[in-house]
Amino acid sequence: GWLSASGPENVPARSRRGRRQASGCPGVASSLCARQRIHHRTYSRTMFTFILVVQAIVAALKLKPGMTVADIGAGTGLFTRLIAPLVAPAGRVYALDIVPGFVEAIERQAREQRLDNVVALVNPPDAANLPARSIDLAFVCDTYHHFEYPQTMLASIRQALRPGGQLVIIDYQKIPGLSSDWVMGHVRAGKATMIQEVEMAGFRLVDDLPLLTE
Repeated sequence: GWLSASGPENVPARSRRGRRQASGCPGVASSLCARQRIHHRTYSRTMFTFILVVQAIVAALKLKPGMTVADIGAGTGLFTRLIAPLVAPAGRVYALDIVPGFVEAIERQAREQRLDNVVALVNPPDAANLPARSIDLAFVCDTYHHFEYPQTMLASIRQALRPGGQLVIIDYQKIPGLSSDWVMGHVRAGKATMIQEVEMAGFRLVDDLPLLTE
């Protein structure tokens, strides 16, 4: 789901193919070929859906040239690379991650793609470590449930936001009886807990949008 919260001053922000036989896939091979086709179609549909969701997320951020964005828990840098051109030339993207290998890869990809407005940084688990009032948007996608120190991290994010800034969190919903065993065991907090933690840190919920089921 999507959670958008206000920042300071309570201002809302928001394989190559096998050779085909003349008779198709006779005998036992027919079952195998059918499964391969099904798997291919499922993979294609899944990727198509993923691309649509990513595009929808970026569009919903309503980015403008000149904005400064922090991609917190940037991981592979997918969103960093999509956001950077939209805020260029004057805007900047801070790509933060606690894993040095991810940060190094983002730096390399940014150089290769000539994304000169990307600044990749290693941050500690309990803070974003950004200057006060330095960002317009804090973007946290598939990362909040990894926060080991949510209150100190949220306080760090809040002080980094400019007046009218926005915190956007996209994460799994944890619902007993509905969510998968993986989500129930992997995700730290459900939506209600997350909202409570965010509001305790001084943010105000301004939007709550569904994105995808698991």
